[in-house]
Amino acid sequence: MDDRRRYFRIEDTVSFTVSAIEPAELQIKINSFWDEKKTQIAHHQFNHPIEQHIADFQVIEKKMPELARYLRVLQAQIDNLTAKAFSNSHDTQKVNLSGKGMAYLSNKKLTLGDMVELYLELLSSGLTISVLAEVVSVFPTSEQGFEEYRIALDFTHIYESDQALIVKRINAQQLKDIVAKRATTDE
Repeated sequence: MDDRRRYFRIEDTVSFTVSAIEPAELQIKINSFWDEKKTQIAHHQFNHPIEQHIADFQVIEKKMPELARYLRVLQAQIDNLTAKAFSNSHDTQKVNLSGKGMAYLSNKKLTLGDMVELYLELLSSGLTISVLAEVVSVFPTSEQGFEEYRIALDFTHIYESDQALIVKRINAQQLKDIVAKRATTDE
């Protein structure tokens, strides 16, 4: 089975930068990527309060549904303010995201098989993820009167903790979509 199909995919809005890696620099980039693992582990230890918040919210939701609805509204307002503040200072874009890769539209053409360095900021959590990826497809499109390319990346070097964050983000979005769909069909 194709490894990319083991992971669910969602359309998400993120901020990211992609830089091509010269073939002569690839091994140096790979070595430095894994050398920075200790820094990344320390960075992700700050995520524990977020996970605890989610667990606490589930308890509140069961015991006090009115309070849970109020907290959900507050969280949505915070998320909107954060996204607006971030989008004013950084470029954001819709992407197709999974735990194994990402697809996006770009006016900058990459070459099939190129290795790239990707810095991806998940706007929902504000966390930045560093990934080395391979360009697995490049398709030209002719949208909006100028040449664009649909580029797909396969994450070849990603920390397990970063991959877990992406998968959690995808699962949370899918759950949110299911609840929203159920709410509209129950009306």
